[in-house]
Amino acid sequence: MFTSFALAVVLFPQKQRPNDYRESMWRAPTASEWAEPTLLTFERTWEDALAVAEEAQKPILVCVNMDGEIASEHYAGVRYRQPSIAALYSPYVCLIASVYRHTEKDHDANGRRILCPRFGSVTCGEHIATEVLLYKKYFDGTRVAPRHIMIELDESEVYDLYYANDTDTVFETLRTGIGDRDVGEAPTTSFTDRITAYAEHLRAEWFGDPKSNQPPASLDVWVLRKGNAQRSSLEQTFVGSTDAEQKKILSAILRNPEAEQPELLRIALAEENADHQPLIFQALTRSKTKESIAVVNQALRKTHLKEENKEALIQTLDQLGTTLPEARHLATLQRSLSFSSKEIDADGLAEHWIQREYPAKSDAEALLILAEAHLSQAVHHTNDRALTGNQRLQNTLRQLQLQDALEQAEQAEALGAKDWRALSIQGLSLYYLKEEKASQEKILQAVRLLPEKLADWNSLATLSLFTSHRRHQLKSALKEKRNWPASWMEELQTSALQLLTHPLATEDLAVEHYDFLVQFGAYGPHSWDYLKKSLEHLGDSWELHARARTALLFSKGPQGLETFYETQTPWYAGLAHISTAEHHRKQSQFSQAKNAYKKARVSFGEAESTYQALIESGLARMEMEAGHLTESADHLFATFRLDPKAAEILDGLNVSARMTAVTLLARLEEQGENSVAERLRAAAPFRTRIAPPDPLK
Repeated sequence: MFTSFALAVVLFPQKQRPNDYRESMWRAPTASEWAEPTLLTFERTWEDALAVAEEAQKPILVCVNMDGEIASEHYAGVRYRQPSIAALYSPYVCLIASVYRHTEKDHDANGRRILCPRFGSVTCGEHIATEVLLYKKYFDGTRVAPRHIMIELDESEVYDLYYANDTDTVFETLRTGIGDRDVGEAPTTSFTDRITAYAEHLRAEWFGDPKSNQPPASLDVWVLRKGNAQRSSLEQTFVGSTDAEQKKILSAILRNPEAEQPELLRIALAEENADHQPLIFQALTRSKTKESIAVVNQALRKTHLKEENKEALIQTLDQLGTTLPEARHLATLQRSLSFSSKEIDADGLAEHWIQREYPAKSDAEALLILAEAHLSQAVHHTNDRALTGNQRLQNTLRQLQLQDALEQAEQAEALGAKDWRALSIQGLSLYYLKEEKASQEKILQAVRLLPEKLADWNSLATLSLFTSHRRHQLKSALKEKRNWPASWMEELQTSALQLLTHPLATEDLAVEHYDFLVQFGAYGPHSWDYLKKSLEHLGDSWELHARARTALLFSKGPQGLETFYETQTPWYAGLAHISTAEHHRKQSQFSQAKNAYKKARVSFGEAESTYQALIESGLARMEMEAGHLTESADHLFATFRLDPKAAEILDGLNVSARMTAVTLLARLEEQGENSVAERLRAAAPFRTRIAPPDPLK
């Protein structure tokens, strides 16, 4: 067994280095090198790496990488893609740790993993989660990259190498660290190509004999494997199989209680094969790992889920929640979203209180009217004009008015006015008097008696205070990892929907609640239903439409986004088409992007010159990236003509016409297109730098 040691810069003799030493030692990768596949196979999780290491009797090698750091860029773009260097890593079970995200999401609409383009065999979510876990476990409170940590089968460190002055030190440490263990062969093709080829082999082995009804023995072994290569091969085999073959794979998972294949089950869920659903749900209810939580939650978000399946999945989250707080939180959340509270008035109880007769009703009503008047004066400052310039007297008057409102509402309640108005006035008065705990009790009682149709400011303020406080309670419970009653979320949702229908409702109230739902984990059908209802009542809200575009693009893709906005206001439809175009630009899908920009032009119309200019700016950037410099300049001319000020506006990709023009000028001059460059300089509504003359010429 090796002795654990750290190799840092202080351990190496410091020689005089030339100024460009780092740049020459760790040169930046070229575009062609980045295009080469990463040849290292990284495991998905720390737990999987431990299982693979135990099975293969190999040590674990943690590779830490950081975007933008010169040596990390060299390793990721050059070394990890060289066969000779990949051979040095092959004796290890490798894990990659990096906090940077390189893809928008980890799964596509079909539930399949989107591999990180930088590291090749894991998703961005996986290498981020690995970094977070290993930071606590092995990094000793120091985030530094590049870094290589060798870990033995007993989870002890052998070496922790960082701040090395050259690559030779790292590679020699990799060689000596492995000792006399079997080295094996390093791959020479991409992870995806290897998986595709092996999946074809497995499918032929397992299902090549159509006459055989017996499940292949190796399939039962394979579903128990935890290595990334084995999991990926099984998932790819499932994707390429017939319905009957897929059913055999799912049955094999069920036959083996220790089988954990959450990513395969995610793919199966996305296919929505009715015959497979019972097998999928049964497999999910036996989940034991953290990675299964997201898949169970995805299954719970299905709108057509049977009640018995839903309860079984929630119970699975309960079981996982005994050790995993996020599972416990989701279990409570899912229960609360289908919980039917008996506290919020749904049967006209409020109307009964309003219409009932009781002694001294007229006296109580007079007190409530007086209390409402005092509260309104205190909150809306309706009598401040007489005290202009005397802030002390203004504050004193407000305190007295609030106190009067509170006492009058209490007197009305004592006379028999036990409806929401008396409770609301008390709650609001206490809130402005800074007695928050007492205020919350009265507000909760008032909300539970609110009638269905509301129109006044008091009811709006009551609902707003209640929803704000309830969100704070839920956030605190989540942060402190405490259980919370399922009724909390149901009451919050009911009140938030009441707020939407209130004639005084504003977009801020709707945006705050929608953002809470997404952050709290109630995304999917629940948050989307609320957002759609918000748009029905607040259809001109810029902020709500911005969130709708983001949600649709993420969940349904560009086609789903454009389909939804076909029935919306043309101006917002134009923004949706621009979002679609920018999405396609990210993927270098220029033809689809041009088509989306064309639709945006029609939606906006000629009167919207600023947005027409932004469309031309996007097209200019696209043409420049495609190498069509003259066409790019033509679109920039159109941008400057339509709205010169739009040249400074950043689009959804954080690019402006000004930025495109500066880059385009340099490229035009490199290509000798000086006349086009001069025209562009003259047309640009901003100053452009001209390179100084070369003194040697």
